[in-house]
Amino acid sequence: MQEWKREQRRLHLLYCQKMERLYRDNKEEREQTQNQEDIAKATQRVIFMNQLKRWMKERNIKREMENKEREERETEVWETFDQTWMIKQDSLEERTRKLVIKELEERNALLTDEEKMNKKTGKKRIRELVNVVRKERREMGIRAGQNELKAIAEKRYIRERQDKAVGIQNIDKEKERKEKQKELMDDWDSKHIELFKLEQATKLWLIRTLQRLWRCKVAWRPMRKQVDQLYAVEFDVDSQNIYYVNKKLGTVSWKAPALLYGRKLPKPDKWYVCYDESNIPFYINPYKDVIKYDAPHDYDGPEIIYIYPGNDPSI
Repeated sequence: MQEWKREQRRLHLLYCQKMERLYRDNKEEREQTQNQEDIAKATQRVIFMNQLKRWMKERNIKREMENKEREERETEVWETFDQTWMIKQDSLEERTRKLVIKELEERNALLTDEEKMNKKTGKKRIRELVNVVRKERREMGIRAGQNELKAIAEKRYIRERQDKAVGIQNIDKEKERKEKQKELMDDWDSKHIELFKLEQATKLWLIRTLQRLWRCKVAWRPMRKQVDQLYAVEFDVDSQNIYYVNKKLGTVSWKAPALLYGRKLPKPDKWYVCYDESNIPFYINPYKDVIKYDAPHDYDGPEIIYIYPGNDPSI
C-alpha cells in the first residue's frame, strides 16, 4: 500500500510538472507569436519606408531631369534674347552716333526742330566737357590743343547720348524680359498644374492630419488618468481570462474599451485558484503570467486542500 501511495504521489508530481511546463511552453509560444507579429509589423514598416525612399528617389531624379531640361531650354531662350537685344543696342548706338554727328555738322536749315534743339544743347554740353577735359589734362601734366580737347569732348558727348538712348531702350528690354519670364512660367505651370495641385492637396492633408493627431494627444493627456481610473481589470477563474469593469456604469467587457486606444491596463497582481481539466487546483498570477500547483508563499486567499489518491487518509 505504501508503494502504491508513493507511486500515486510520484505520478501527481509528474503531472503537476508537466502542466507547468506546458504552460511555460504556451507562454513562450505566445511571446514568440507576439514577437513575430511585432517583427512582421516592423518589416512592413521597413518595406514601406524603402518603397517610399525608392519612390522619392525616382521622383527626385525625374525632377532633376525636368529641371535640367528646363534650365537648358531657358538658357537657350535667354541667350537668344540677350543676343537679339545686343544687336539692337549696337544698332541703336550706331544710329545715335550718326544722329549726333549729323546734328553737329549739318546746317540748321536741314535739321528738324528737335534736332536743332539737340544741336544747341549739344554745343553747350561740349563746351562744358572741353573745360572738364582741359582740367583733367592739367592735373595729369599733359598739354593739349583746343582742337584735341574739342574732339575728346565730342566723343564723350556722343557716349553720353548713346548711354541715354540705351537707358531708354533698357526699359523696353526689361519689360519684354518680364513678359518672356511670365510666358515661360505659364508654359511650365500649364504642364505641371495637376501635379502641383495634387502635391498641395497632399501637403494640406498631411498638415491637417498631424494637427488633428497632435490636438487629440494634447487633449487626452489630462483625461488619460481619469480613463485609467474609470476601468478596472479583473480575472475570471472559470474561463481563466481577464475582463474590464466600468466602475461608473458597472458594465463588464471581455474586450478592451475603445477609450483606452490600444493601451493596456495592468493585470491584477495576486494569486487565484483555478482547476484544470482533471479538476486539480492550481494557482495562477495574471500579472506575472505563471502557474503553480503548490501554494505560493505570497498567496493570501483561502486555503485549498486537494487530496489526491495517494494522499487519502481513509485508504
